[in-house]
Amino acid sequence: MLLAGVLWRAVNNIGRHRRIMEVLKYPEFAELARSDPRFAFKYLTLGYLARSFSVADRATCFTHHYQTLHDLLPRPFLMRLLHRDITLMQLREAETRYAVTFGLSRQHDKEGELSLNFQVDGATVFIMSFTIVPGRVIQSSSSDVLLITRIQGVKGCYRQISRATKALHDVAPSALLLATLQGVGQALCISALACISGVDQNSYCQECDASFNTAYDHFFAELGLRKMPPVSLWPIFP
Repeated sequence: MLLAGVLWRAVNNIGRHRRIMEVLKYPEFAELARSDPRFAFKYLTLGYLARSFSVADRATCFTHHYQTLHDLLPRPFLMRLLHRDITLMQLREAETRYAVTFGLSRQHDKEGELSLNFQVDGATVFIMSFTIVPGRVIQSSSSDVLLITRIQGVKGCYRQISRATKALHDVAPSALLLATLQGVGQALCISALACISGVDQNSYCQECDASFNTAYDHFFAELGLRKMPPVSLWPIFP
């Protein structure tokens, strides 16, 4: 049934899929498409990036993201970003090594195309995923927006996250990764950031409502931000 739904949506979005395939013909992305046959079709999956997005929105975001990466990044850096994580910062506290890495989303690639990963001794314990989307999709006046679609700690890593927060003088990994994303935006000349609401997250379920509210809505509300319609969006900058 799931496959039938994807195939039906593919048939009804031939024009959009043709545009995606044009972008994936770039040599930098062709290898990704060959090695993962579902890569070019994941925009057809319900909940890709945000539960409220239509197929047209999802296709537009996917195409815009990879076209923008191709246009903005030098080929050697882009190839490195696509095939292995880049360490952006690291520090040692006693015998523990903390680091922030940046690369292609892999395990949860329907929840954002790129990820910032907070690591403790080489193991990822917290993830912030995002995609470069056109502002019009979220009714922003900015041409490009870094849209955060995943802010989650790795299951079973609460102890490491708590210890890391203390080592960073009570700066939580989520706050550190948000600050890092601002830096990524500056490097890409993209000043607008936004985040989906917890209920719009791909993995949201009613049973875990409190956890999603804490990770997304409460986090941004505590920063003094206000949620905006139409997609339960948290505009961050500007």
